[in-house]
Amino acid sequence: LSEIEAEEAVGSFVECPVNIHHAEELSNMFTGNLGSVRDLWVEGEWVKGEVAIPLWLDNQLTDDGKKLSAEWTLTDKRFVGLALTPTPRIDNAALMAAFKTFSTSGKSQPPVASKAATTGERKTIMPKISEAWENLKALFTAAGFEDDMTTTKTPAPTPAPVEDKEKAELATFKANIVNSKKQTVKASAIRALGQNTPGAIAAFATIDATDSLETLEAMNTTYESIAAKTMGINGGRQTTTGNDGAFSAEKLDNPDLMKKVLFALSNEEPIFGSALKTLEQKGKV
Repeated sequence: LSEIEAEEAVGSFVECPVNIHHAEELSNMFTGNLGSVRDLWVEGEWVKGEVAIPLWLDNQLTDDGKKLSAEWTLTDKRFVGLALTPTPRIDNAALMAAFKTFSTSGKSQPPVASKAATTGERKTIMPKISEAWENLKALFTAAGFEDDMTTTKTPAPTPAPVEDKEKAELATFKANIVNSKKQTVKASAIRALGQNTPGAIAAFATIDATDSLETLEAMNTTYESIAAKTMGINGGRQTTTGNDGAFSAEKLDNPDLMKKVLFALSNEEPIFGSALKTLEQKGKV
């Protein structure tokens, strides 16, 4: 991120607290935005965040009685973030064991300072990381996930029922909006192309096959433009010409406006150019 982008990201952040201490909420606490993020700030080239973690995890102690979370390095914290997302889901006991093994497999790291004191570089060295990663993969396998994990790929879990319901509701909502927009576009197409004309029938087929709201909006704008132009031409013809095509309007309420309209419409049909000349010859405009 550039400095400006980073500052904008931090400036637009709004806290969305989620009570992550209740196990029943773990299935639906993540909906695209990490709701347990408490704060964001810029540090050098990084946008860093303060994230809430479950109490049971925060209260874990190392073998020598120190608070486990106070000894986490930046690598540990990234591991925590990944482990708390829906990919993967591991039960609490296995997760606690993983954190303890991962964070204490070697010499303890110095305690991490609070956010107020995070002005220097944070150490990112993790001893025996290969061994810890193997332990993590073993937990995945025990939890029923595929064992072909790499450091850049994690297996996708089966969506929770609550997530399925939310996705279904969102899909239905979007479908209703799209269908409503299609009816609007069809109405514009009828005004532009007529009812049951070959052009209208072809337009309806295209509209029915389109699910993009952006594309439907563009189509609607086009049909509305055609309809407006058609109505203007027909209205101008009825006002300025008779059935035989000759000029018949003897009285003009707004001569200046009529002149502008006829001049514009003359680009569409020559008859309007002729009507304009007739009006000018008679001194009407």
